[in-house]
Amino acid sequence: MTPPAEKIKTGTATILIVDDEAPNRKLLEVLLRHEGYLTVSVGSGKEALDEVARRPPDLILLDVMMPGTDVYQLAKLLKSDPDSANIPVVMVTAQADQRAQLAGLEAGAEDFLTKPIDRVELSLRIRNLLRLKAYGDFLEHHGALLQEQVTACSSDLLRFRTAMDASADGIVMVSRASMRFVEMNATACSMLGYSRDQLLQMGPADLDGTTPEQVEAMYDLIIAGQKTTATTESIRRPDGSELPVEVHRHAQASGDDWIIVGVIRDITERVAVEWRLHHLAHYDALTGLPNRTLFQEALGKALTLASHRGWTVGVLFLDLDHFKHVNDTLGRASGDEIIIQAGDRLTGCVRIRDTVGRLGGDEFGLILLMEAGQQGASAVAEQIRKALRVPFDVHGRKVTITASIGITVNPTDS
Repeated sequence: MTPPAEKIKTGTATILIVDDEAPNRKLLEVLLRHEGYLTVSVGSGKEALDEVARRPPDLILLDVMMPGTDVYQLAKLLKSDPDSANIPVVMVTAQADQRAQLAGLEAGAEDFLTKPIDRVELSLRIRNLLRLKAYGDFLEHHGALLQEQVTACSSDLLRFRTAMDASADGIVMVSRASMRFVEMNATACSMLGYSRDQLLQMGPADLDGTTPEQVEAMYDLIIAGQKTTATTESIRRPDGSELPVEVHRHAQASGDDWIIVGVIRDITERVAVEWRLHHLAHYDALTGLPNRTLFQEALGKALTLASHRGWTVGVLFLDLDHFKHVNDTLGRASGDEIIIQAGDRLTGCVRIRDTVGRLGGDEFGLILLMEAGQQGASAVAEQIRKALRVPFDVHGRKVTITASIGITVNPTDS
């Protein structure tokens, strides 16, 4: 029988696909075979149980919606059988339903995939779950070695370290009894910024700012099978920088102790992409000011804050006069330059707690948190008029722009 770690390396791991829709099974087969995995496909829960009993796979992809099959009961049956309890189960769903996911986790599923399935995400999740299973199987057969906290330099330990060091993800092992690291790979040392000797003197609470009691409580839930193993965290490096990571944890019994195996993935690029997407969705690309969506959110927050503190909220709508004529005569590039400069001038007319947004075209909006009511809004409007009277320098040309301003004040006008 091929060792689990070797299966991952040689691409001979077998994935069982359980889905009543033939096109879905075919798609998953193509994606998985492209990654070098062997696949077996069945169309019902009964066929899945028969296949597992006949030839246990290394991982099961289980579709959530299958007529005539209670997939949660199927997952419980698989996890209650000692022969299949260690086989990772990934549920595939078309809906991001938190209750369904919680029910799946309670039934024993290790992870979820949401349709439409991304090939890269599918490959990474399966790879990590197979790696956790492989290391869990290794720990199960080398409990005595871990009980001595990996002090003996045996050939088995050397091979294990070699396999761990070959991983692109950081891998750490923590003793529940001592709450200290007992083993880690070279990637983890490089990722976290500590040497192996330094990490062996530390515990997980030293990296993320949590207390040892909080970490112990989390580990106990993982050991009891009551907590999902995947979390997003921020790790503090010795140079003071913060590293965003995704951590998958697995508990393995080792004599009288438990070993928590953690696979750590650097998600710096993912966080940066999410931030860029958020910025594109909430900020104007030309001026960098809040767009209409974020402006409305800011207005709601301003009204709530003002009602608690007894303040008033002034909203100013500003439109540059005859701006179309500027675009027609000077060109769109010059018009964009005026919009940018106008946004800068408006920002200079308000306080840090106020908001300036570009609502579209040549329209701007301002949210003012005030104690002076209508007079305060009028004073800001006059300041804006003075700021906009100054000619704009557009590629060496002086351009004069006027603006129309509308003012409304809450609660007076609403």
